[in-house]
Amino acid sequence: MGKICAVWIPYLLTYEQKRLPIYMVPFPSSVSYHSYLGNVQYLDGNSIVTSPNYPLTTNIDYEIKWIVSVETQRFAKIVFTNVSLSKDCDVIVSENIQRNSGFFIDHSFNNEIFVLETDQSVVSFNARCNQTWLTMKFRAIVTTEETPACLSLGIVRKRNRLERCSKSNMILSTRSYLNIDHTYGNEEFQICAYGHQSIDISFIDFYMPCYSSDRIFEFKSRFAIKDADGEHEFCSGILPPKTYKSKGSEIKLFYRRLDFSGYLNSFGKITERIEGFRIQYKIINHSFQKYTTEISGSESESSACSGLFRKCYTVISEEVSWDIANSKCRTRSEHLVTITSRKEMKYLQYLLRNALYNINQRRGKDNKLQGAHIGLRRFTNKNKKTSFNWVNGNSVTFTAWESGQPSIADCTLTLFEYFNTESLWRTEDCLYNLVDFFVCEKPFLEDGNNTRGIFHSFFSQLFSRQEQMNIDDDFQIYNIFVNSKKFDIFGSYNFLSLM
Repeated sequence: MGKICAVWIPYLLTYEQKRLPIYMVPFPSSVSYHSYLGNVQYLDGNSIVTSPNYPLTTNIDYEIKWIVSVETQRFAKIVFTNVSLSKDCDVIVSENIQRNSGFFIDHSFNNEIFVLETDQSVVSFNARCNQTWLTMKFRAIVTTEETPACLSLGIVRKRNRLERCSKSNMILSTRSYLNIDHTYGNEEFQICAYGHQSIDISFIDFYMPCYSSDRIFEFKSRFAIKDADGEHEFCSGILPPKTYKSKGSEIKLFYRRLDFSGYLNSFGKITERIEGFRIQYKIINHSFQKYTTEISGSESESSACSGLFRKCYTVISEEVSWDIANSKCRTRSEHLVTITSRKEMKYLQYLLRNALYNINQRRGKDNKLQGAHIGLRRFTNKNKKTSFNWVNGNSVTFTAWESGQPSIADCTLTLFEYFNTESLWRTEDCLYNLVDFFVCEKPFLEDGNNTRGIFHSFFSQLFSRQEQMNIDDDFQIYNIFVNSKKFDIFGSYNFLSLM
């Protein structure tokens, strides 16, 4: 393979408005062939593909095929720098070696420079004219990229383009950005992650004129992101954030346009529109499985113990009020969950989403926004002053209130479905507000080398909290975990003095 140098391949378009970026592609000074068999040529990546006798036009009444294979873990990118085809001649770029599908290049691309990006390491070119007197000429530079592109060669030219992007890291570009915008229609990109994953979108370039009524022809194209919390529309006057962080595990990007493709410039001439965008997305994993020592569950409840937070959590799916949820936790010798840090809040979100995913698999998805009761409540002291405290008597060192919260209600729920948000808590009526989940907690002890010391530590912590809460319990059943095994302990406060 010869030395690779760089050459700028610009859009060769004369727009009055801002231009989209030009492309910088490697320019191979020589081409390496694996072999030549009949009308099929096998090439390495970073190659030049040309019609026979290029730069002269040629008569071809038979099919010629080029198969280009790029290096592993890289993806083919093709820049067509010169196209001149008779009306019944075509070149097809395919993601496989078959001719029956792919990107069709015909005479409408004559004298244009355009780019095709792929998520493939092998692409093929098929060139043919239907009659002997027809001619063709083309030249394409094949290079590689580290990031795959969400571009289906058989779909990109359809009037309404729908791309389903499935890899964990991909580049997305509108047709106008690649200069293959020959079909006026809509473009939609669907990005799907899984369970405990969200999507980060980084805008590499974005130009979308806002709706305007001061021109003879109005801009009516629009760009929107549909997320778990609704649809968000952006334009060059209302720019998207440089990095958009999704709130759910699936988002859709819409680029909608009318058939009209221009507007009148100051000289009264129609100028082609150039709006479009180029982004890169990455899938972000929010799983906290590594912090979970033990997990078990049933249809209505699931339990998980974390050595990091020194707690065992029980997520219960039951539509009840805060007061009833608190009573149910107490019946289990537990209490409603307390949250002391941002990291623990994210862990609790993980457990709640995990429970919700399991329920959705069995019952189907419920579109209402989900919440869970937590153990934060407004208390009134003997001086008739009110403040929020946790039900175990601990003071509040961490909060995640929504904007405008807390309100006049006394009890608290947390939202948990959305990723990438720190505004989760709302106050609620303790007696009448019903939500579908609540979380109980209890201590988790994992070191069983000194059993007597563990039990002493456990009861010391437990009765210390009971004294703070003025709980007058003489005899109870306590559940503790030692070496990830559950023990039921029967005892009273007097039992502590024996240890």
